[in-house]
Amino acid sequence: MEYLRNQKICPALFNLLSSASDSGKKTLSQNFLHDTSIRDKILEAVSPSPEKSILEIGPGLGKMTEPLSKMCQLTAVEKDRRLIAHLSHLPIKLLNQDILTISLEGSFYDTIVSNIPYNITSPLLRKLQNEKQSFAKAILMVQKEVAEALSSPYAKRAFFAEMQLSFSIRLLFIVPKTAFRPIPKVDSAVIELIPRKKTYAQNVFSLVQTLFRHPRKMIGSTLKKYSLELGSLQSLEKKRPSEVPTEELASKLDSYDRRVHTAKLGKKKCSR
Repeated sequence: MEYLRNQKICPALFNLLSSASDSGKKTLSQNFLHDTSIRDKILEAVSPSPEKSILEIGPGLGKMTEPLSKMCQLTAVEKDRRLIAHLSHLPIKLLNQDILTISLEGSFYDTIVSNIPYNITSPLLRKLQNEKQSFAKAILMVQKEVAEALSSPYAKRAFFAEMQLSFSIRLLFIVPKTAFRPIPKVDSAVIELIPRKKTYAQNVFSLVQTLFRHPRKMIGSTLKKYSLELGSLQSLEKKRPSEVPTEELASKLDSYDRRVHTAKLGKKKCSR
């Protein structure tokens, strides 16, 4: 509660947030960044300037929002209506909406920045993948484990592989859990996502999903189950999909001469 008390927020908001914290309310996964040095490192990664248009997702108590409002053309999307009044004095475009329900099409942002609530990490990343033409880069705070999986040359699951095919991803720095209030259970990390210029065909994503549907099986065995010949994937026959660097896997899949239409992959069931 001491952290909230020091944020110069109105008494009504303090009481609401204090009550939610005391009761263990986690519906919006609210862990507020309070470490100024971490905030400054994120600002450096965002690299704001007066001519840049920046979108902040989930500004919370405005730790990042206030300095950004003086440096760029800022739009902030905050789902929690309790926080809107606290941010309304800033010279920004402030939307009290759920980012997952907003279309970014028709807009373009130089940078998207967010301390992503843990409970919407996957759907938000998927949204950014689907609308990657709407921004030049994203600076995101996610769980450390997720950041490491996303930035690894190898993918553990189809989801991570698909993100790696869509973005160039770098892990910028680790953020200890003590940088937040209330303190979460795990450390976080800040990553940079830059949309890739190369666009893979949908068949490549379908094949990635097929291979990772059986992550412990060799690639050759999985293809055989779907009546697909190895073709140009001969060199990967005895490897699992997670053992092949994602970019190498995508490159080979991109040139793979398949004899079965992509749609069949999602429909045909194979025995375990």
